[in-house]
Amino acid sequence: MQSLFPQRITTYLQVLKPVREHDGRIGVVLCLMLSSWVLLFSSAASAVKTVNKKNATWIELTAGKTYQLNGCEFTEKIDDTTLIRTDHIKRRTDKKPLLFYTHQRAVAVRLGHRERLVLINDREATKANKVMVVSLGANKAKRIDLTAIAMYQRNASPSDRLVIIPEAYAFSPDDREILIKMRLIYVAVGSKEEVDQEVKTYKGWWYAVDSHRGQVKQEYRTTRLPRRWWVDSRTQAH
Repeated sequence: MQSLFPQRITTYLQVLKPVREHDGRIGVVLCLMLSSWVLLFSSAASAVKTVNKKNATWIELTAGKTYQLNGCEFTEKIDDTTLIRTDHIKRRTDKKPLLFYTHQRAVAVRLGHRERLVLINDREATKANKVMVVSLGANKAKRIDLTAIAMYQRNASPSDRLVIIPEAYAFSPDDREILIKMRLIYVAVGSKEEVDQEVKTYKGWWYAVDSHRGQVKQEYRTTRLPRRWWVDSRTQAH
């Protein structure tokens, strides 16, 4: 499985940058020079990114711009008063664009193979991300990372000084499952020695999650995934 960013920089021990919090505490940001957020939330000129060996692509939506991918159009609009952003898609079978998601910050989207689901990494805050799936037919959005987060916290037992976010990577070939990784982005400590100690509790595990209910199908306690990571649909891979 090809990562969202080059393998040589996927570890958390990269560049440590001290940051003073609003309450005076000193935190440490993991500044990955080419981190996945840089790739997913980069400039509009490089908004389309290949994320795995099956040529899955993610699109960073930018207000006022239209992106075309495999015959589909994605656009985002922003209300200048409320700053609420609305995202739209027009597939080859649609007569007009469909509103599929509303948010207030930045998102990266991935259209399913069957063009019925949209997978979203919603960066709802500076140190937060949630994984959403939108059913275009039902026009409903559902958060699907909560069970995986709870399982990770229970089984991996990371330090509560670590900020670890769920990040979606790909659909299975039949769109029934989604691949999520737990990624470390911030360490709230005051010295390099403390950082070295705290990050030892981080585990970069992966989760195969049901795309409709959010049920965890498989927990991968490894940084190296099998090529066919999906569970129920393995016999349908091509």
